[in-house]
Amino acid sequence: AGHLLHFPFRCQFVFQFAHELVHILSGYYLNQKNDHKWLEEVMCEVGSLFTLRAIGSMWERFPPVQGGRQYAKNFASYAEDRIRADRESGIVEGPAALFVRENLDDLGASPVRSRRIQVCAAIELLPLFETNPAACWRAVTMLNRWRNPRMLLWRRHARSRAESG
Repeated sequence: AGHLLHFPFRCQFVFQFAHELVHILSGYYLNQKNDHKWLEEVMCEVGSLFTLRAIGSMWERFPPVQGGRQYAKNFASYAEDRIRADRESGIVEGPAALFVRENLDDLGASPVRSRRIQVCAAIELLPLFETNPAACWRAVTMLNRWRNPRMLLWRRHARSRAESG
């Protein structure tokens, strides 16, 4: 089991744990119908990337264990590698916000295509969460309590980014 604590396994565990934690934070259990599962998955992807980058930054400044600073860059690199791979996948042409806006109706149709759109949306939202984490994560806690989550911040954010880009 000791080999599971080495990189890249540690980064993968952090990524997946953060993903599952956001499901809990979003109150997935409050909406079993969950007609907006795609949006919850976007938030989970944001949470995973956010957590990896935050741990990388924190461990660089305040390593929790002796030698921890040497691992800090691995967390951030793992997140950046995932972001780069998704951007280079070729599915998105042009501004990401515009792409997501144009493909919102496909989010429930095809799991593979939907996953790509979700990741694209998460990458687009990540800077917003990093700039104002308290407000954004508070909004996520309301995700499964809102009547129509498709009218959430994402639509406004995507529209404003598309119009300005």
